[in-house]
Amino acid sequence: MSVYCPCGHRISEVLAPDGNRADFIRDQDIDALSPHYGKLIDSFVDACLKGKMDRRIWLNSHFGKKYPDDIRNSDIIWDIRNNTCFEHTGKMYLCGQCGGLLVEYKSEHYKYFTSSDDAELSFVGQ
Repeated sequence: MSVYCPCGHRISEVLAPDGNRADFIRDQDIDALSPHYGKLIDSFVDACLKGKMDRRIWLNSHFGKKYPDDIRNSDIIWDIRNNTCFEHTGKMYLCGQCGGLLVEYKSEHYKYFTSSDDAELSFVGQ
């Protein structure tokens, strides 16, 4: 997939990790996701404590039968997080040509931000 900057530069997502892309979750979405994410983690941990068979049943019901058995629990928790957050994740792209920032405000729709000078801003806490 590619995104085009208003300057005409094509920003490609072919390479991963991509130094010009960042994913973000809006604060209101984090608050909404937390209870659901917590329930999934709790149910996974409970299945692990019951034994291998219950763990496999849990994996089948949440990731499908092709999900591997020999994966670490920490990787499964990472997958739970990614799957839970996926629909609520926005993308940002930094244009390598003009330095503009494209921020996804709804699916596949971006707002473009640029600075008239090449200043870097620092945010200072209170």
